[in-house]
Amino acid sequence: LLKAREPRVDVTGLELDARAARLAQKNMEENHVEATILHGDMMEAPAFWERDFFDCIISNPPYEKTGSGRLPKGDRRALARAEIRWDTDLFMKHSACLLKGMGKLVIIHRPRRLSELIVSAVKYGLEPKRLRFVQPNPAKSPNLVLLEFVKGGNPGLTVEETLFVYNDDKTYHSMMERIFEEPK
Repeated sequence: LLKAREPRVDVTGLELDARAARLAQKNMEENHVEATILHGDMMEAPAFWERDFFDCIISNPPYEKTGSGRLPKGDRRALARAEIRWDTDLFMKHSACLLKGMGKLVIIHRPRRLSELIVSAVKYGLEPKRLRFVQPNPAKSPNLVLLEFVKGGNPGLTVEETLFVYNDDKTYHSMMERIFEEPK
């Protein structure tokens, strides 16, 4: 979707799980999308790229703190869902290091961790600029939050309209349909 809307942007993906990285690269190739998917760890990213390298980082970091609940079975799923290799604070530190001035960090996370995410981001010079809650449907509470931070940005947070994923009949909500529309 990103490349469809912004065809000139260079996309590099970094995936911790080797199998998932291969599948993502294959998906890019099969869909004729120019993107490079690398197998690696975000915590090693400063060794791959210089400081102030990226204009934008988009991430789906692990949602759960280690020890905060039952981990999924299998190392791959546990690494994807829990902060086993690194925590939120280290993630924010490395993201800030890799972003250019006024670069954006965009993440999806759990609302219950919102205050921790913002405090950690601000500590490393990442100012929260946009926040949007995501609800499975209009009858349920938000289960995700979309956050955009700007490195070196001025204070000022915009809370956007809640995004609904599904209607009551399990079809995509019109908000999601607009996201999936082909760019004009």
